[in-house]
Amino acid sequence: MTSSLARLNKARTFVLWALAVVWLAEMVLWGLRPLSEKWMRFWELNAPEDPQLATGLDLTHAFEAAAKGALGVLAVYALRSRTPFVRSALFVPMALVPPLNLAFQFRAQGFPLRPTLIAATLSVVVWETFFLFKDREAPARTEPATARSALSPWDALQYVWFISNAIVLTLASALLLFAPDTGLRLVFPCFSGLLDADHAAPSGLTLAGMAVGVHLTAVATATWIATIYARRNVIVRQAVAASNTLLAALVCALPLSQFALAAGRSCATTSLLIYSVPLLAGWLTYAALSHRAALPGRVRLARSTNL
Repeated sequence: MTSSLARLNKARTFVLWALAVVWLAEMVLWGLRPLSEKWMRFWELNAPEDPQLATGLDLTHAFEAAAKGALGVLAVYALRSRTPFVRSALFVPMALVPPLNLAFQFRAQGFPLRPTLIAATLSVVVWETFFLFKDREAPARTEPATARSALSPWDALQYVWFISNAIVLTLASALLLFAPDTGLRLVFPCFSGLLDADHAAPSGLTLAGMAVGVHLTAVATATWIATIYARRNVIVRQAVAASNTLLAALVCALPLSQFALAAGRSCATTSLLIYSVPLLAGWLTYAALSHRAALPGRVRLARSTNL
């Protein structure tokens, strides 16, 4: 099957462009404190008066910014691909965010008018685009059947690494969605009084924790998809690897470093955020090993082309 002859739907491409712009723009808006305060007001979230609670909210939004950046990477890879399968595989995780926001975050705060309308509209648009506006596959070519190669040690290592990351992301997202107070206490252990400082139910910090859980769910879904198709489609695997690498890097650079400055290094080492450091090291190592493993195949392809 030749992906270069595939007919890509313009409506789906437009939505992918919109998602890429939204994720990357929101990464900046939630990641930078002066901008995050204005963006909170747009979403009808009130900034807390308590200084420590405000700091915790900023750190949670920085965590959310990292997850949005990871989804932005998926959108960019989907736009670059000419293969309908890749575009669909990366489209689905991103399309989960608007309905999950309705189911968790907006339901918890009583469905405020503007955010609810935006989330509902986005849910309809992205899922109608997915089901009604499909990319057309390239005409199939009859090719001789080839036996599937045995699982190599490198393939096994990839499966273990992707499955491990998918499990970590799934557990983290489930904790923040179904027990956000507990999850935030584990993320910010030295701010144990944060959730008790604001007596509003639910607090803005809890809602922000749910938002992080929603976006981590999308990244986890993409990681599971890449795990299933690890050997079948290299582009999906590369997209998810780049997405997880950026997620770990941004968590280290944004909430973890800021938390260490606000609460001290000893406190930061007890936070769940500290696990982003070995995850980042692991993804960078994976990128190096993956590049090295691909070199023999590229050499063989170059030789066959020259012949």
